[in-house]
Formats: sequence, C-alpha cells, structure tokens
Amino acid sequence: MPSATVHYFTGTGNTARAADLIAGELRNAGFEVSLHFISKGSFDTAPPADLHVFAFPIYATGVPQIVVDYLKQVARGDGARAAVVATMGDIIEPRKDPARKPLHIPGYEGHALLEAAGLAARRGYDVFLTDVFSYPLNWTQAVSAPKPEVAAILFKKGDSEAAAAGRRIAAGERSIRHFGRLNALWTMPFEQLFRVFGRRGMAKLYVADEKCNRCGLCVSQCPVNAVKLARGRPRWGYNCESCQRCINICPKQAIQTSWPRLIAETVVTLVPVPFLVLRLGPHPWVPVRPVLLEVFCWLGVYVAAVWLLDVLLFGLELVPGVRRLFQWSLTKNFRRYLEPHFRPNRIRH
Repeated sequence: MPSATVHYFTGTGNTARAADLIAGELRNAGFEVSLHFISKGSFDTAPPADLHVFAFPIYATGVPQIVVDYLKQVARGDGARAAVVATMGDIIEPRKDPARKPLHIPGYEGHALLEAAGLAARRGYDVFLTDVFSYPLNWTQAVSAPKPEVAAILFKKGDSEAAAAGRRIAAGERSIRHFGRLNALWTMPFEQLFRVFGRRGMAKLYVADEKCNRCGLCVSQCPVNAVKLARGRPRWGYNCESCQRCINICPKQAIQTSWPRLIAETVVTLVPVPFLVLRLGPHPWVPVRPVLLEVFCWLGVYVAAVWLLDVLLFGLELVPGVRRLFQWSLTKNFRRYLEPHFRPNRIRH
C-alpha cells in the first residue's frame, strides 16, 4: 500500500479542514495516510512516505514563517512526489437589496505557492501539483469574523476545491498554477515586510481585557510558543505568526486589539520618517556608504524604541487605574472564528 504524509500548519482550522479532506481522498484511493501538524516541536518527527502534501494558510501573499522554516529543514525528499496547497480567506458581503448578488471579494494567493514549491524542490521533492482553496477570512485582529451563513457558503466552496485537489493528487495529475513573475515584484517585498515587521508589530497590539481569567489556554495552544504569562497576564512575543488562534480560541473572548497600543506603535513608526527623509533627501552627493550607515543606525534606534515602548506599555497595563485605557479595543464586539470541527492539539512546552 502506498503511503502519504499530509504536512499542515493551521491557525484557526481552515487548513486543517482542507488537509482532512485531502487525506480522505487519498485514503479512498488506497493510500495509507498520516497527518502531521507543523509546530515548533514537530520539525523532525514527520513520518516518511511515498507522497507528500504540504498545506498552509496564505499570510500577506506569502508563506507563514514557521512553514518556511519547516520546508528548509524537513527531511530530504530524494525525488519523492509532492503537492503544495494553500488556503486563502474570502469575503462575502450580502447586499442591502436581497435581489442583488452578494459582494464577493476573493482571497489572493500571491506568490505563496511559487515560494513553497521552490523550497520543497530545493529539499529534493518533485512538486507535481500546486493549488489554492477559498475559505472564510479569519483575520479577527482587524475584521469581524463572517456570519455563520456566509461561512457556510465559503465552506462549501473550499471543501469542493480541496476534495477535487485530493482526487487529482491521488491520481498523480501534474498541475502547477501559473503566477506572473511581474506580480512577484510587489508581492515579495510586501510579504517580506509582513514577515519581518508586520506579524511582530501586530502581535504587540494584543491585550487581555478584564474578562481574562488567566486560564493559560492562549499559552498552551499557540503553535509557535509566542504567548507567555508574565505576572499572571498573557504577553505576546516577537515570534508571533499572526495566525489568529489565540484571539479566536479564548473562551472568554478576552483578547483584543488595543487602540492605545495601535496609536502608540503608529506614532513610534511614523514620527522618525520625515526626519530621515529630510536628512537624506537634500544630499544626493553624499557617498552611498555613509548614507547606508545612517539608515542602519536609524533602524537600530527604531528597533530599540519599539522594544522600549512595548516594555513601557506592558508595565502600564499592570497598573489597575491605567489598565482600562489599554482595554479600549477595536475587537471587543467582533465575532470570533474557528472552523466548526477544529480542535487544536495542546502544545507542550
């Protein structure tokens, strides 16, 4: 009996759902299938197989950092066949006029499949298929989760796409999605900015409000160990993937995006920019090396300022009289989102 391993990373369950459907189709085709969840403790525990499927959600047109790290370290394929698949978040917004079709904003795959397929190929895998599936958007940090009836429409669409891909993978059909190289000129820098700065900055927008009962679920369920309890309160580290699991899994809906933190981060980020432009702009004759040195110095000061800001803000959040200010949130009345059948594995530290 041929064997297959489905390697997957998931934040709130969309990719887990797609991985289960693909695994089911492979079993129907006679494969012995193992599902392998990608987390910080699972890099060297994936079972060997004749066929591999790498599945992940798309973040900012690219591949999550943990999946990049995993694909760089996964056991060499030595020519084993592999498929690379991804989930992306769609939006469906009903119109005020019920006679009109709902507004559909599809997700955008960017260069994620191209990037992941390239990483797998460099580890010796023969990537014969790439595909992407549409599921409900789950960026609860900034957007309210979809209504159940809207999610149901997108589940039907995504499930159909994932099951069809599973059948094609089982049949060995060669199918690589085309991505225009010119599009990579903007998607790759955008993804790198998110990977280096965006996901880390967004992690520092989180705050636990007065409903937090210090149960530690956000700590134990984080797939990258980015959440720690500090003085009894959750604190997010810079290794956060922005997978949205913590905000959506909290049983008290106590995790919020803090307006004061967002304002403070924005000020620290934007205030130095005009000074840097004025300093560098009027001097085009300045040699390149001193200019680059100055830019790196500014970046060093910026990183230090951001770190000090986080220390200061967290300290203020511990002060009872000030804590309420930081609990002024964007997300307090947002719907939360988990795929209905998703039961995250408890991560052991």
